[in-house]
Amino acid sequence: MVQEDVIIQISQRLRDMCTEKRVTLQQLADAAGITKGVLSQIENCRTISSLNVLISLIKGLEIILDEFFSSIYVRDGQQKVIVRKKEN
Repeated sequence: MVQEDVIIQISQRLRDMCTEKRVTLQQLADAAGITKGVLSQIENCRTISSLNVLISLIKGLEIILDEFFSSIYVRDGQQKVIVRKKEN
């Protein structure tokens, strides 16, 4: 399912960015205003974060949205569609 694939990619991206930035689950949870347990559930695809929480997590990682979503793909049949913000 497309939605599940995107959720898995977002969860993996959060884990990867934490590792890359050397941010602990507790530090990121504190920055986003959520508990470590909730963050763990998001990272392990056991719950889906709201858009507000996801944006808070990305801000907590001190990266811009474009950077976070640059490797997130939506599979549309046989094609991959890159998720990007609309250019003005």
